[in-house]
Amino acid sequence: MSKQREAIEKSKRLGEEKISKLLIQLSVPSIIGMLVMVLYNVVDTIFVSRFAGTMAMGGMAIVLPITMIVTTLGASIGPGGGSLLARFLGAEKYDQANKVLGNMIVLTAIFVIIPTIFGYLFATPLLKFFGASEALMPYAYDYFIVVFAGAPIFGMAIMLNNSVRSEGKAKTAMVTMLISALVNLILDPIFIINFNMGIKGAAWATVISQILALGYMVGFYFSGKSTVSVKPKYLRINIKTSKEIISLGAATFARQGSTSALYLVVNHALLQYGGEISLAVFGILGRILMIATFPLFGLAQGLMPVAGYNLGAGKLNRVEESLRLTTIAATIFSTLIFLILCFDPKMVLKLFSTDPQLLDMGASGLRMVALALSLIGIQIIGSVFFQVIGKAGPALIMTLSRQLLFLAPLVWIMSRINGLDGIWEAFPISDLLSVLLTLIFLIPEWKKLRAKNKNASMDTVSKDKLVASI
Repeated sequence: MSKQREAIEKSKRLGEEKISKLLIQLSVPSIIGMLVMVLYNVVDTIFVSRFAGTMAMGGMAIVLPITMIVTTLGASIGPGGGSLLARFLGAEKYDQANKVLGNMIVLTAIFVIIPTIFGYLFATPLLKFFGASEALMPYAYDYFIVVFAGAPIFGMAIMLNNSVRSEGKAKTAMVTMLISALVNLILDPIFIINFNMGIKGAAWATVISQILALGYMVGFYFSGKSTVSVKPKYLRINIKTSKEIISLGAATFARQGSTSALYLVVNHALLQYGGEISLAVFGILGRILMIATFPLFGLAQGLMPVAGYNLGAGKLNRVEESLRLTTIAATIFSTLIFLILCFDPKMVLKLFSTDPQLLDMGASGLRMVALALSLIGIQIIGSVFFQVIGKAGPALIMTLSRQLLFLAPLVWIMSRINGLDGIWEAFPISDLLSVLLTLIFLIPEWKKLRAKNKNASMDTVSKDKLVASI
């Protein structure tokens, strides 16, 4: 048996093994991989804050949403194509799955290269637009000019990581993230402290780690261990396939893109009402929130291949069960996170900085920002579920709701009412509104899914129609 045929047989377990076992097998490696990625972001922040200074931390906060735009363009292709890929594998349509991967690669290459060129041509005005003051500009520019080169590489690596996970190979995806994170963790102290490169050292460590992660992913696809193939004949744009990938990936792009838009609004509000140190505070709070939500996104990544494969196979009872178990687990995780962050926020902040002013400002901000985190798991799982079932419209609306539709306007309004405190207060209100909106979409869909489960199992013809219509 060839390696690819063996991989195809292994992928069939997504439609056969116990759902709870599958979710653990696929979610745990994702959570571990994301944990390591988050830890390297945290360590990156600690090294920059402690050895390059608070102003350097503020410079990183300025650059983050800009690089996020480029990586998001690539990353959005991953979940969109991954959803389609999983359904074709479930329907055992392997040639179509190969075409999907080929379209994903070409689309990602186009989407990440063009904005990178634009960013380098307009670096200084772009940094000013995102809130860089005269004091922060030298730090922001030094970090941007290096780390932006790695954004397209990272976007491609994230896309391939998603496609691997859609095959049910969560451990391979985890190894990719481990390589990137561990290399960064090793290089950070060497470049920042030993070589005395400051914020530029952090940037170089990030870029090198991303190059190695992409190299590992490329090696995997040419090893023959993948269920799908990367061949020149598949590296062609198909309008219908690409349109569907982009449509389904729009929710992911909106999620990350809205984060960039949010940072733009928040950065300007913070400079106006809290000064430059508040930008450093927000940079640290952003890392803490990243830690807080990584288990939830790990669970969502475990849900996608299981629900997508079984949807393609017409096994709707397994789709419903995977949604139910993931939602319960996400709610438990998010409640634990809420309790930890609200118990002693200053203790958490001390991991990043010893600056007394930063600690005082950050403690009140973190406690307020975390106030509604116990509910946010429902919103994340709900948005991903609508991507899985191919309903791009609701997925896009739910994704946009949390940060762009609710949070950005609330930050603008409440900062004018209550200054810096108003900025922090906008976060839990936005979380609550986005969860309510998600439930409005999710509950009827869940009821519809349960009703369909009571009907007779679908025949092959109806399964084909299902896959083709989504």
